[in-house]
Amino acid sequence: MTKEESIMKDNYSKKSNTGFILIVISLCLIIASLVFVIIFFDDFKAALTKDDDNVIKQPTMSATNTPAPSATELVPPTERVTPTPAPTKRPDEVLVQNNTVSTRFTAPEGFERVAVEEGSFEEYLRNFGLKAYGTRPLMHDTETKAMIEAPGASIAGVFNIELINTGNLQGAAGSIIRLRSEYLRGKGDIAAIAFELCTTPAFMCEYQTWIDGGRLNKTLISENKLSWCTDHGENGATCGHKDVELGDSPGSFRYYLQNVMTYSNVASLRLQMKSVSTGDLKIGDVFCSTAGTGAALMVVDVAVNPTTGQKAFIVAGGGNPATDIHVYNNTTDDTMNVWQTLEADGSFICGDKTFYANSLYRFK
Repeated sequence: MTKEESIMKDNYSKKSNTGFILIVISLCLIIASLVFVIIFFDDFKAALTKDDDNVIKQPTMSATNTPAPSATELVPPTERVTPTPAPTKRPDEVLVQNNTVSTRFTAPEGFERVAVEEGSFEEYLRNFGLKAYGTRPLMHDTETKAMIEAPGASIAGVFNIELINTGNLQGAAGSIIRLRSEYLRGKGDIAAIAFELCTTPAFMCEYQTWIDGGRLNKTLISENKLSWCTDHGENGATCGHKDVELGDSPGSFRYYLQNVMTYSNVASLRLQMKSVSTGDLKIGDVFCSTAGTGAALMVVDVAVNPTTGQKAFIVAGGGNPATDIHVYNNTTDDTMNVWQTLEADGSFICGDKTFYANSLYRFK
């Protein structure tokens, strides 16, 4: 091969290599352009499905009546918002099929019911029978004088005991008197059934005297005074009583309570009780408030947190006007259901009433 032919061959090889490189570069540019177009087209298409606030528009039907993808399908997983579930109560807090305080209401999580003595007032209240779950408490309507459903009252647990009558007698104080006296009579402790009435001076009305034939002499009630009358006369002319029944019977006991409730209020109720510290709260204690028409709620169950020592308790009572005795809901913490807890200062709020640390009392 001549020198000229060798030079020509080298030049041809260089041109061939240059052409190949140009072809490769061109192919790369074409591929890059296609990728760019695809990405741009997808972004543009996605943008068309959103409004200015970046909110997915309502999907529409296509020309072939095929449903468009749902909004959930169009939202990237990272943009989906999971709603926060509302707090729920433990399903075992209210066992609606059970009909006593202790079996219908389980202790709050982390709490254990306190032990009580067999036959005690504490056991009596904790195991008090309840009407069917959902029964609404009845109250005396002061305008129509009829019994109506108490508006806003809890249906969690109505005590299975009727009002003393259909009148406006068994109010807030009367409900506490009823529970205490029914327990004492049931265990045969007649001598302990005695209540001070709101007279001047306070008049002690003992059931034992009533059993023996004593009745209230109301001749001086206009002066806010009461006394016992035992000489009833043939027609009851001496103090307004006749056909007096001696001894203990359901009817006589009921009549006694009606007389007691007629002349009782929260202030007189406190006279037969002593003030106790909320730190020593027990079943059978009573929160009393003389504000307004007065309020009295009895502690019918107690549970304690063994780790912290904190107490939770259930209260029950009637109301003014006369209302069926019923368990009250916790109106400040729904998650506690019917269980109440004290604030740091020893107070607690129940409905529209605030009971302070110095409002807790216990029967003497």
